[in-house]
Amino acid sequence: MLQALALLAILFQAGPAPRPSIVAKPAIEPIRNFLFIYYDDSFLFGFRHYGDSRDFGGSSEPGLFVHSKEHNRWIQILQISTLGGRFGKSDSDDPEVRKRMEFVSVGWNYTRYAHLPYIDQPMHTSGSLNFPELIKYDSSTGQYELRYNSDYKIPSVETVLYVDRKDLVDAFAKQPWSY
Repeated sequence: MLQALALLAILFQAGPAPRPSIVAKPAIEPIRNFLFIYYDDSFLFGFRHYGDSRDFGGSSEPGLFVHSKEHNRWIQILQISTLGGRFGKSDSDDPEVRKRMEFVSVGWNYTRYAHLPYIDQPMHTSGSLNFPELIKYDSSTGQYELRYNSDYKIPSVETVLYVDRKDLVDAFAKQPWSY
């Protein structure tokens, strides 16, 4: 009995299990309207945009996708954890930022997501979809860093999210591959 109580005490001290950095589902290889963002020895990241409704196949459903070279399978990332992220917005009180962003055709404010557990992928602006332009892998943390709106080179505009490599490995290992 005492051992059971000691074990329970240890478990409660450990706290809740951390949430996964992604919510994903199995996907079929995105062929049309697909652009590569990043690849390394294990994974390829890319996104699919709407395309043009006048195309032979019509519009496509946008999404953020990852391919596992080990499993030769695809997943679609539906959400990314906000834990440790930095969230940008297109408007600012800073006159220099306002001047540089004056002719941007859409606006965004992702700061509200800092208080939510996940952010949907793709992210939405006032009139378009937002995908990462830059992805880097940090082997010291085991995380992929996804940067959105980094091309403006304004820290307050940029959004940065993190995907744990372990969560990608787990997503491919546990998916019910029905095709």
